[in-house]
Amino acid sequence: MPVAAVIATALTNRAARAALLTVGGRDVLADPSKRYSVPLESIEVNEAGPGDVSSMSFVIEDYGLTVNVADGDEVRFHNIRTRQPMFLGWVQGWNVTPDFGDQGRTIAVQAVGIEAVLDWAIIPGALTVLTGTSLGAAFQTVLSAAIGLGEMRWALNTVNVPPTPSSQAVPLGATPVLLLSDVAIPAGTSVRGALNLLTSAVNVPSIGL
Repeated sequence: MPVAAVIATALTNRAARAALLTVGGRDVLADPSKRYSVPLESIEVNEAGPGDVSSMSFVIEDYGLTVNVADGDEVRFHNIRTRQPMFLGWVQGWNVTPDFGDQGRTIAVQAVGIEAVLDWAIIPGALTVLTGTSLGAAFQTVLSAAIGLGEMRWALNTVNVPPTPSSQAVPLGATPVLLLSDVAIPAGTSVRGALNLLTSAVNVPSIGL
């Protein structure tokens, strides 16, 4: 679902800083020395549903030729007022255009969402998750075996009798849903593919990744 200038415009607040946008750790939204900025109306976030990956685009107005962007730089976009993260991912592409009377430039940035990790990370060896395993525990088994997940966390909430919710400390909520059959996951399967194999073995057809 596209969340374009509507969100960016809503963040406009002349009285206080409303948002944070960093590229490679540098806040590009508002430089105190006014060497660069990102017009809020240029920011567009596309939120993806199951099976897809979110994306973001924005334009950096680099008046002083001081901003450097590289493929793979981390991109973070946060609403400061609500403390709500709106996008996390990496630079996927960028394009530089001379601007401001050839004294500066504009940098159009395209970023891919962190959900792409589900497609990049793989299960390096064949794995079988047994019948009767709870879905949360099955997810944890797959994620623990994967390579390429980076800083993703997959602690399982087992404090109370399921169902129990997820949280920052325990990202996987526990559920009473159990696998109805053994699930064989071939070596080289993506994490997204492996998790979808698990969900296909439970009687909850609405689940999709």
